[in-house]
Amino acid sequence: MLRFLLQRLAWTIVVLIGVLLITFLLMHAMPGNPWDRASAQRMLQNYSPTSEFYARLDRRFGFDLPLWRQFTRYVVGDVDAKGQFVCGLICGDLGESTRQLGRPVRDILFGLPEGKTSILDSRVGYTLRLAFFAFLIAVGLGLPIGVRMAVKRNSRFDRLWTLLMTMGMSIPNFVIGLLLLVTLASVLGLISVIPDWSQPQAWMVPALVLAIAPLGTIARMTRTATLEVLHRDYVRTARSKGLGEPAVISRHVFRNALIPIVTLLGPVLVELIAGSFVIEAMFSFPGFGREYWLALINLDYGMIAGVTLLYAGLIVLVNLIIDMLYGVLDPRVRGS
Repeated sequence: MLRFLLQRLAWTIVVLIGVLLITFLLMHAMPGNPWDRASAQRMLQNYSPTSEFYARLDRRFGFDLPLWRQFTRYVVGDVDAKGQFVCGLICGDLGESTRQLGRPVRDILFGLPEGKTSILDSRVGYTLRLAFFAFLIAVGLGLPIGVRMAVKRNSRFDRLWTLLMTMGMSIPNFVIGLLLLVTLASVLGLISVIPDWSQPQAWMVPALVLAIAPLGTIARMTRTATLEVLHRDYVRTARSKGLGEPAVISRHVFRNALIPIVTLLGPVLVELIAGSFVIEAMFSFPGFGREYWLALINLDYGMIAGVTLLYAGLIVLVNLIIDMLYGVLDPRVRGS
C-alpha cells in the first residue's frame, strides 16, 4: 500500500504540472489581455492610463517576460525589483489576481471573513461544503432508488423513476435552478430571493440542483449492478435456505453490487466539485467556483491558474481516495 501511495504521489505531481502547463498555454492564447477587459477599464478609469502606465502594469505582474519565463516564475519563483528571491508555487504561492489589483490568490480562496475562524467559512470551504451536501443527496437517494428499481424491475416504480431520471439528466441544471428558485422563493415563499448563506435553508436549492444529474447516474448504475447480482448462484442459494428478501438484498446483493458503484462515486464527486462554478455563478454563491467564472470573464491569469490547479488537486485527491476504498472493498485488488 505504501508503494502504491508513493507511485500515485509521483504521478500526481506530474499530472498537476501538466495541467498547469496546458492551462498556461491556453489562457495566454486567448485574445487580449487583462487590461482591456471592461472590469479593468472601469477599475483604471481614475488613473488616466497611458501606454506607459500599461507597460508598468505588465512589468509589475511579469507579463512583459517570455512565456517560458512567466511559467518558471509562477512555479519556482523569481527575483523581485529589490533583488530578493520570491518563491512561487513550490512554496504554496498561487499567484496574484490582476482583477483585484495584485491581491494574492491564496488569500482570496482561503481567506476568512471577519469574525470567522474555520476554514469551512472560506471560499474553498463553501464550495467543498456545497459539493458535499449535493453528494449526500445524490448518494442518499440514488442508492435506495436504484436498488428498488432493480428489485421492482419493469414495474410502474421502475418506469416512473427512469422517466424522472432521464428528464433530470437532460434538462440543464441552470434551467432547473431557475424553476426551483421561482417556485420556492416567489410562489411558495420558502426561501429568500437574496439568500443568507448562514442559514441552512439557503443551501437547499443550489445543493439540490447540483445533485440532480449525479443522482440519476448513481441510481441507474445501482440498478444495473443490482440486476447483475440478483441472478447469481449465491443469491439463489440464500433464498433457498429460507433467508428473507430484505436480508438477501442487504447482505448478499447490495454488498456485492457496491463495488462498481464505489468506482462511480469518484467521478461523481469530481463532477460535483468541477461543475459547481455554474451553480455558484447563477446563485451568487460565495465559493471559489464563482471566482473562477469571474476570472475567465476578466482574463485574470493568476486566478485562472490558481483555481485550475486547485480543481486538479482536489480531483486527483478524490481519485486516490476512491482507489484506496476500492482496494478495501475488493480483496482481489489488494492481492494484485
